[in-house]
Amino acid sequence: MVMPQVENGMLSELQNILKNKSLTILYQPIVELATQNIIGYDTIIKGPEAGELQSSAALFDRAVKEEKLLDLDQCCFDAALISCPALTGGQKLFIEIQPQTLVYDVFKKLRLKMILGKTSLHPSQLVFKITYRNFIQSWSQFASVLAEYKQMNFGIALDCIGRGYADLYSLCFLPYDYVKIDRKIINGIYDDTKKRNILDTLVNIAGDSAAIIADGISSEEDLSVIIANNICAAQGDFLAAPGNPPLPVSEDFLSKVDRLLTIERTTASFACAREAGTKACNRNNTLKPLVKTAPQVPPALSVSEAEAIFEADPSLRGIVVVQDNIPSGLIMKEKLYVRLGTTFGVSLYRKRQVKEMMDATALILSSDTSVETAASCAMAREEGSIYDLIIVTENENYIGVVSIVDLVLSMLV
Repeated sequence: MVMPQVENGMLSELQNILKNKSLTILYQPIVELATQNIIGYDTIIKGPEAGELQSSAALFDRAVKEEKLLDLDQCCFDAALISCPALTGGQKLFIEIQPQTLVYDVFKKLRLKMILGKTSLHPSQLVFKITYRNFIQSWSQFASVLAEYKQMNFGIALDCIGRGYADLYSLCFLPYDYVKIDRKIINGIYDDTKKRNILDTLVNIAGDSAAIIADGISSEEDLSVIIANNICAAQGDFLAAPGNPPLPVSEDFLSKVDRLLTIERTTASFACAREAGTKACNRNNTLKPLVKTAPQVPPALSVSEAEAIFEADPSLRGIVVVQDNIPSGLIMKEKLYVRLGTTFGVSLYRKRQVKEMMDATALILSSDTSVETAASCAMAREEGSIYDLIIVTENENYIGVVSIVDLVLSMLV
């Protein structure tokens, strides 16, 4: 429990930071591995040294608690741009910014132009890092906002990918130019099979339209994995520590990159053959081994009877409405309970038949559908249905369901 005097002290410190803009601004180079050129600088913002809010996490957590996140975010943005190092040859400044700030009309229409007017920076030189995606209230609305910024020539980077539950939503629904893989995935990836599989999956989902940046490289072994996976760029203390002005990239790092690239090129033919074989193998992975049983009920079953099925098995997430062995819809437990939990929900719905309550547009796929195709179809569903069960058929007859969790896990092994 934090003592009241400490709480008051942190509030006072936050107020002083906002009033005096007393922030610590650091910049860390991002290096394109193929050319070994610096393609930009990542901005790292902290509170005053030796203060309670010195760390970025403590600073922003306190701002959230005091409902000053928007004020702090704009203060950090201004400070980072004003002290920005000279950018040459297409280099970019990566700067973290909160979703709430980007959707704020005053920032978009007034504050942004005002601060850019005080610098020599152009929108094409700035990349907005989207980190705290759990604050996004409407994914479709936020995607539209990001599209507007992209039209204004600002870049978009999804930051800390691999850290949180919102990553799949971000990769599937938001427009972006860069994907920064979280340091917790990169650090120690050399001898961690699960981390390597997660990296492969995230890169595959991101596709070829975005540049992948590996953050947090701390050893030559981890670097070798990044290069072997054709990751575009790297960042971390192994290259150069954060500084202001930015520190030069280590010559030792550059020589290691050059050596590892040479090794990779000499084994290119083998690597291509191995990749082709892996892709062919992946194409043979179908939904059938992932199918699990789920209760099937007739369309005329009452909602109260369906509710009893869920109550009898708390682990059950959904039941499939089937007639003559042909699936016609899906009842997800959480959606049913939401409707029953509304005012007059029980009296309105409990006596109805499940065919009136089912999702008649539920995703139904054949058992021989590849897991990659199934994942694409699942992620293309409406936001509220992405994690619904997938109904699986064989010769058009119902055989079971596949959960999104099982589907994703199958792509990681």
